[in-house]
Amino acid sequence: MAANWETIAHFFALYSGGYFLVIVASFAIQIFWIWMIARKRQSWARWPSVVVIAIVVLMTIFNAKTMFQTNPVAEIIKIAIYLLWIIEFSLLFTKEAKAWFVFPPSPASEGEAVSPTEA
Repeated sequence: MAANWETIAHFFALYSGGYFLVIVASFAIQIFWIWMIARKRQSWARWPSVVVIAIVVLMTIFNAKTMFQTNPVAEIIKIAIYLLWIIEFSLLFTKEAKAWFVFPPSPASEGEAVSPTEA
């Protein structure tokens, strides 16, 4: 289904609270995911990313013919964004990323003050 502002406005008018909750929930999930990877160094947080991108790519493949017929420019942009996602998520599995998840964070990276004698 192509982006149609009349349809979006219609459903937003019917379910305005639901749209707001979905947006808030998606931002909360994204912030939690980034926090788990960047601050807590949780290796398991990489795997939901793989699952999400696999589902999105499969849905795009199955819906590509319909989307290209209705709005080819939007579909090309969407595919470009998904390719960037794949590159982004593949960087989570590089050698440097694996080292990031293995080594515990230093006190300075956790926001604790480091005295000049320790540095």
